[in-house]
Amino acid sequence: MGFRLLKLFPGKRETPLKCSLYHSSLTSHPRYYTVSYIWVAAGLLQEIELNGVAQPIQANLFDFLQQLRLPDAPVILWVDALCINQSDVLEKNIQVPLMGAIYSIAKSVLIWLGPQADGSEEYFDSCNHTTSESQSALSSWSIQRNVVHDTGNPTAVTIASLQDRTYWTRTWIIQEIVLAADIYIFCGDRS
Repeated sequence: MGFRLLKLFPGKRETPLKCSLYHSSLTSHPRYYTVSYIWVAAGLLQEIELNGVAQPIQANLFDFLQQLRLPDAPVILWVDALCINQSDVLEKNIQVPLMGAIYSIAKSVLIWLGPQADGSEEYFDSCNHTTSESQSALSSWSIQRNVVHDTGNPTAVTIASLQDRTYWTRTWIIQEIVLAADIYIFCGDRS
């Protein structure tokens, strides 16, 4: 069954985002990443160049594509808002049932929590420099929000803040995360 992939062309952060769509098939085992993020209802729009034409996209997605773009190599992505024609009901009816396979054969799912806030920079930096023992302790740590905010522990408050992000309220993320071969979580310019 066929689907579209997005090629994000290389560039510097300050240059316009340029992309192209191309057709692929699940049976050809393409190498790509899926993007998991929140759609912001009536959110701000930014423009990218898609197949040589200006295309408005949500600012939230625009920010993440800027984070993902490499300076010297293209990045191949599957992004629902761009790879499925959202104004074509027939296409959506065909493509949505394929999403499970699209997520499961992707190289990784890239999760976008949004911009940095509430100490997220420091938290992601500390996660990238902790020992496996302390990471194990963090991953098994169950936080009760009322206790966390009362203690004022900065790490606990940051974790609670990350857990409170709108991203985690989306029903679709269950499929996107469970089917993933690998997951990377991005918050601002950290992962």
